[in-house]
Amino acid sequence: ETLVDWGVRTTPRDKNTKCIAKVNELLRHYKPEVMALQDHRVRDSRRPVRIKVLIQAIIDLAPAHNVSIALFSRVQIHQVFFANGKGTKHSRAELLTKRFPDELEILLPPKRLAWMGEDYRFDIFDAVALAIMLRKSVRRRIRNDAQSSAEPDLKKSAAKTSL
Repeated sequence: ETLVDWGVRTTPRDKNTKCIAKVNELLRHYKPEVMALQDHRVRDSRRPVRIKVLIQAIIDLAPAHNVSIALFSRVQIHQVFFANGKGTKHSRAELLTKRFPDELEILLPPKRLAWMGEDYRFDIFDAVALAIMLRKSVRRRIRNDAQSSAEPDLKKSAAKTSL
């Protein structure tokens, strides 16, 4: 496994408009079938209002590019990465760095101290975590589809056997 692209872009003014333009550009370039985003509608969402508005604008943009949206809450993400559902962004970033050392090792921020703000590089690790969530979700759906399509065959063979 390797990451296709990673990085952080900043914009000084009119952030949401510029972000939407960049998302449009990325959607045209990569032509994804589905996009994973953090669920901004859940009660425990810690996202600022501007980010919630941005996420909704991205969701609204998706149909124009024939892109499906997969939303994952912060709690769902933590449950996948930590057995007890509890962990820090830094510990999740460390796990992701072990999985993608060539791409992420140099980007791993140092552990922050109580008075320090969150390092902007955690956004990269959040994006990778969402990609992993999407991949797990797709794999689970494929497995469930395969099981449900096999069930009628089992019923047919059981009916033939009983005759």
